[in-house]
Amino acid sequence: EVIKFQQQYGLYPYGVADLTTQDTMNKAVIKKIQLEDVQLKKGYEVLRDWVKEGK
Repeated sequence: EVIKFQQQYGLYPYGVADLTTQDTMNKAVIKKIQLEDVQLKKGYEVLRDWVKEGK
């Protein structure tokens, strides 16, 4: 699975989760969480509206 991940993200595919691979994995997880976190999205909407209204 590590090799598959490395291939998908343009890393050298040798199957070892080195620091570059780990960093890329962390960034991929964070991006996925941000894309799928409904509560976080709602929080952003509330804050955006709050700022627009000048509260």
